[in-house]
Amino acid sequence: MATRAADIERDPLGAELVKLSLAAWPQLPNLVSDYLGPHEWLYESRQHEAKLEDLLPRAKALAAQAETAGEEYVAVQALAIATQIEVEINPAAYGYVELVERVLACRYEPPDQGELDELEREVTALALHLGTRGSDPVRAFESSALIRGEEKWDAALDA
Repeated sequence: MATRAADIERDPLGAELVKLSLAAWPQLPNLVSDYLGPHEWLYESRQHEAKLEDLLPRAKALAAQAETAGEEYVAVQALAIATQIEVEINPAAYGYVELVERVLACRYEPPDQGELDELEREVTALALHLGTRGSDPVRAFESSALIRGEEKWDAALDA
């Protein structure tokens, strides 16, 4: 038990992140894939079923504390947990791009329009090379490969 207290004392923000994850785990099962930490923490987290509404301020506070302390990893992970809780509570809380930015701690940069135009030309040329024609050869190629009706079941069973 003394070792666990030393772990918390040595890395209180990291310990809180693990405990927060364990508390939210029953409702957000993707937060924890394998837990190899202190058994006491897992046992403690299962003693009281935490409500996501109660965990949200805890996650936000941890993110702020970690940010202030210069613990970027913990800050980003706590914000990702807070975001997942917010989405669980309100699925429309964020648009797709903002959700990805918050969960993955990244910033969306729109692609260069010239690069997109070049890519479109390349894909169109490939579709034409495969023998499709018309005003939209890519759509024509995709449509020609569609499976309809009972063929869907056959394809699924074959897969």
